[in-house]
Amino acid sequence: LRTVSHHDVIDQLRALLTEHHDYRTLVIDPITTIYSELLDQAEEKFGSQNARHFGEAQKHMKRIANLMTALDMNIVVTAHAKPEYGPNLVKLGSTFDGWRRLPYVFDVVLELVRERKKHLARVIKSRINTFPDGQSFEWSYEEMKNRYDAATLERAAATIALATPEQVQRLEQLLDRKSTRLNSSHLVI
Repeated sequence: LRTVSHHDVIDQLRALLTEHHDYRTLVIDPITTIYSELLDQAEEKFGSQNARHFGEAQKHMKRIANLMTALDMNIVVTAHAKPEYGPNLVKLGSTFDGWRRLPYVFDVVLELVRERKKHLARVIKSRINTFPDGQSFEWSYEEMKNRYDAATLERAAATIALATPEQVQRLEQLLDRKSTRLNSSHLVI
């Protein structure tokens, strides 16, 4: 699916979450364009004089991140690179171009580079022992399977059943009834 619309991404994530499918891995390549489009839309809506446009874009990215977290699949997200600067605008190296909280969503964050006709992956962040922080390795699916568990990488995704409209309506009725009772008792106090 070619899109820069966060609505399309959310719809696809919901479908992968709730509908049976044979996919094992979701790839969003790149997330940079989706986040940039969100920023542009929010800037058109709120202007760039204050930071409201960043908050609006973050709201939608949080929704995407929450859906990715709920998804029972491998997820690969790529991003464009951009320079990373430190104090006094000293260039430190490069980083990803996207929502700054995105790395917190993933167990492993890799930077892919090309050196001497080889593709290398450098571990930027990891919660998995077989991907030590700072280590580099030759990038390949075989190496990923060696470092991770092939059975986990290649297993079928599990879907979830969402509440039916009737169940949602019943829950809202129960919550409304409880809220009314709480408000009534609160008034008596």
